[in-house]
Amino acid sequence: MSSERDERMEKKLDLIIEKVHAIDKTLAGQHVSLKEHIRRTDLLEDQIYTVDEKIAPLQGHVAVVQGVIKTASFLAIFVGAILGILKALGKL
Repeated sequence: MSSERDERMEKKLDLIIEKVHAIDKTLAGQHVSLKEHIRRTDLLEDQIYTVDEKIAPLQGHVAVVQGVIKTASFLAIFVGAILGILKALGKL
């Protein structure tokens, strides 16, 4: 009776050992994947800072163009309002 119990215990221990080995393999694979992910992230961060430095001169130009567009819009609204008033008064 004791030998049957010992055999069952050995089988269970063998099963547990196999599962631990499978977990170790999975962990090793994830470790490699994590290292690659960190490497790619570092490369992207370096590129982002490089891109920011390259587009900095363009940001000033964009601000100027936006200012011109806002000024033109304001003038168009102002002229339209004056023409509307003049038309309403019958001067046009």
